Amino acid sequence: MEPDPQSIRIEPEILYSIYQSLPQPTFVWQYKNDDFYLVGFNEAAKLFSSNQIDQFINVKASELYKNDEEVFHDLHRCLKEKASFEKEIYYRFKSKDEEKYIHVQYVYVNSQIVLAQPQEITERKKLEQLLIASESRFHSLADNSLVGTFIIKNNTYTYVNREFAKIFGYNIDEIIGKHQDDLIKDEDRVLLQQYLAVNDRDDKTHSCELKGIHKNKTILDLELFGTITTINEQEAILGTLIDISERKKSERRLVEAQEAAKVGSWETDLSNLQVKWSDETFAIFDLDKNEFNPTHNSFLEIVHPEDKVKVDEAFKSSFNTKEYNTVEHRILTKKGNLKYVEERWKVSFNASDEPVRVFGTCQDISQRKQVELELMSTKLAAQDNTYRLSLAAESANLGIWDWNILEDTLLWDDKSYEIHGVKKGLESNVFATWSNRLHPDDKERAIHEVNAALKGETNYNTIFKIIKPSGEIAHIKADGKVLYNNAGVAYRMIGFINDITESVQFEEKLTQSEERQRALIENISDGILLVDKSYNVIYQSPAVEKIVGYTIADRKGKKAVEFVHPDDTQKSIEQFNLAYENPGKPFQSLYRTRHKNGNYIWIEVSVTNLLKLSSVQAFVVVYRDITERKLFEEKLALSSLILNSSHDAIMSISLEGIITSWNKGAEKVLGYTYEEAIGQSIYMLIPRELHDEEVNISASINEKKIIDRYETVRIKKDGTIVDVSLTVSPILNEHEEVIGASKIMRDISAQKASEYEKAQMMNDLIQRNKDLEQFAYIVSHNLRAPVANIIGVTNFMKMPDIQPEENSQMVSALNKSVVALDNVIKDLSLILQIRREINEQKTLIRFSEIMNEIQLAIENLINKEGVEFIVDFSEVDEINSIKSYIYSIFYNLISNSIKYKQLQVQPVIKIKSSLIDKQIVLVFKDNGLGIDLKKNKDTVFGLYKRFHTHTEGKGMGLFMVKTQIETLGGKISIRSEPNRGTEFKIELPQETIR
Repeated sequence: MEPDPQSIRIEPEILYSIYQSLPQPTFVWQYKNDDFYLVGFNEAAKLFSSNQIDQFINVKASELYKNDEEVFHDLHRCLKEKASFEKEIYYRFKSKDEEKYIHVQYVYVNSQIVLAQPQEITERKKLEQLLIASESRFHSLADNSLVGTFIIKNNTYTYVNREFAKIFGYNIDEIIGKHQDDLIKDEDRVLLQQYLAVNDRDDKTHSCELKGIHKNKTILDLELFGTITTINEQEAILGTLIDISERKKSERRLVEAQEAAKVGSWETDLSNLQVKWSDETFAIFDLDKNEFNPTHNSFLEIVHPEDKVKVDEAFKSSFNTKEYNTVEHRILTKKGNLKYVEERWKVSFNASDEPVRVFGTCQDISQRKQVELELMSTKLAAQDNTYRLSLAAESANLGIWDWNILEDTLLWDDKSYEIHGVKKGLESNVFATWSNRLHPDDKERAIHEVNAALKGETNYNTIFKIIKPSGEIAHIKADGKVLYNNAGVAYRMIGFINDITESVQFEEKLTQSEERQRALIENISDGILLVDKSYNVIYQSPAVEKIVGYTIADRKGKKAVEFVHPDDTQKSIEQFNLAYENPGKPFQSLYRTRHKNGNYIWIEVSVTNLLKLSSVQAFVVVYRDITERKLFEEKLALSSLILNSSHDAIMSISLEGIITSWNKGAEKVLGYTYEEAIGQSIYMLIPRELHDEEVNISASINEKKIIDRYETVRIKKDGTIVDVSLTVSPILNEHEEVIGASKIMRDISAQKASEYEKAQMMNDLIQRNKDLEQFAYIVSHNLRAPVANIIGVTNFMKMPDIQPEENSQMVSALNKSVVALDNVIKDLSLILQIRREINEQKTLIRFSEIMNEIQLAIENLINKEGVEFIVDFSEVDEINSIKSYIYSIFYNLISNSIKYKQLQVQPVIKIKSSLIDKQIVLVFKDNGLGIDLKKNKDTVFGLYKRFHTHTEGKGMGLFMVKTQIETLGGKISIRSEPNRGTEFKIELPQETIR
């Protein structure tokens, strides 16, 4: 029967041989007379002491370490506590005249013997310091990245940063270990695999849009950029993603707005001539988007034959201008419908002034054209036409509370009652019931946020605390949308709430520092095995069980190499083979071994062949756990990989503002290579006028504050300005001292340009809807009276018994009504003419010349009224604009100032121009009768609005001025008091100034 390995008795000479063959230097100290004497050492100790240890046999520790009392005290401590311990010291070697880091293991043997086992760890300490610095830099860069960053191994998330967890509503610990499919909608999982499979891992230039699943089960729109790479010899997916849900909502709102206004959009990529139409564009052209392929030529096939040349030439000539282009034309649809449409577009150019993209809108103006044709042919019949525009009502997703503001009734669903801890029907459903539940710390702020949302000052999106009837405090996240009636009064607010108490409490616990205690390892910290030539373990030290969890009994009947990771087994066998071929020589290796809990740990292994040593007759295996070190190395590699795979510019700078690191993304965004940037001042990237901004950022970094997503501009190598979103984080050393800063810059130039173009298109759309509303108002109100009079008079004149005198009166009344109708038609034609003239050629206009022309035109009136002009165009005298508009604006404002002067007061008209924030500002000021704005503030610029009846007028002047200014992209404001005069302030966009 084979004896139990644990019961095998090791002979003293074998133990002595093991002791002498240990690679760990071992010194034996004997305690007597309150001191310690060196009584023994092994071969490794000789090498450690440069072969000078023999002269210190039986020397007192108090004499040997009189200048290093710490060692002497540690020997006493080990004996006194009767326990082994280890520590690191910084020790000076007298024989070598140098100082090094030493790791010392003090082993308590009995009441008289203490072992000291030192090991030089200078290089390891330096590596650890580098790893700690790298770890700090990695967390600074990756954890504070503007985008969600993740790593997937074996289909499982092994790393995510804070932004990634925030996007999905989880904590980081909740995501680690999840399967990659858990966060992606079912129908998009195959799309993700296809995206990763068909793109070369080293040349991926585009992203993938997916649907993600938030923790609260809502669906997210995500844009993902990922690649397959290798980390520590293991295949992994490294990627980034951003939440584009808001962007998608904006796009959907734009589509809704287009549908409401019957305005479609289209886009042409001139690099590949690909054309994209919105759904509303297909609807306008009566086409099925699944059957019709939009191209420029296929579009021209639908254009009316008489309009094709005009449309084609307009499109081609637009490549020579950077302004908006407009053309009206007819189309013949496949359904046989004749429609009038208005195309409005703008060409985008690259840095070389080459056209690259065209973005435009298409509006069905058939109804408007029909009205115009009827007016022009004088066949307008009296009828009530009411044009009503209905705005798409915005609301949150399925709401769970509904507040009728006017009636002060608040409706909750069952979940809302549950969150508030209130039983349904026990409390009145009014606003005060909810506000009384608010925590005192949050009550004032929460009510203020509701009122701000009602006023339209901000969206309602907040977090606050409530106190339930039980006294329990709950954290609530609330979102809502305010609805307004036609009078602009908030009448309803709907939304949803979510109890986030557990999430808040968990985050609070994470912020608290957690103390981790490490158990002292008894005796020698390194594990020691004796392995026979058949790889059977015949002995193990107590430390082995602490490292891998296995007892000697657990190893019975198993080979030593059976515990090694399958991928590393061959490496372990080769190490034993080398040791076998070279007796007495230790061979080092690193590989993974299985822990009893089923996991694998990294170990550093030394194998020495002492098979021929009669006292041992075994391989001596010494190993230590280096898993943490491997994790550090992996994070170091990961840090470098993330830095250089990011499309954002990532760099670090010293406290003096010197650039110390520079990734590939920085080369692409800013144009400087690594060699050109390293060692240079960060100020070479910052416009001179923004240098104070960098000073403020540095001050915040020194206070350990993070600058998050700050939008600013930077200078590229070629001198051009680039819009960036900037995140800056402090870099800390192991003493929590700021030693520099990490910066992440995202190029948002394309986003800014897109936002500007969309804003311009939306503003244009809003203005057009206002024009339609005004047009409808005129048609429905101002034509009604004269047409009704004409019909009434003509019916009266048809009566058989009408007298000649009555007939004459009817003819006179009919003539007045016809004249009134003609005036209205002329006014409508004038308003329509203003909108058509926007395509008039823009020219360089001098304000001073416009003034001279007007003064010459009304010279007699100026001399008659004794008008004094005070004009100052010294700051800006020129603008690139439409001359007829500028002349009309000046003429109307000057003639009004003269017409409505105060009696017995000499008219004084002051006109001054200036340039403020890239806007040309014109101020017209007089000392005339003025306007009572308290009564007429909302109607000053209305059509047919007059405020003084002592002189003739139609009330068209200020309406025309405001219309022309807004058509030019500007705005006008007024300040006035009765008998104190009037001041008009006009702001126009800067076109060309000299």
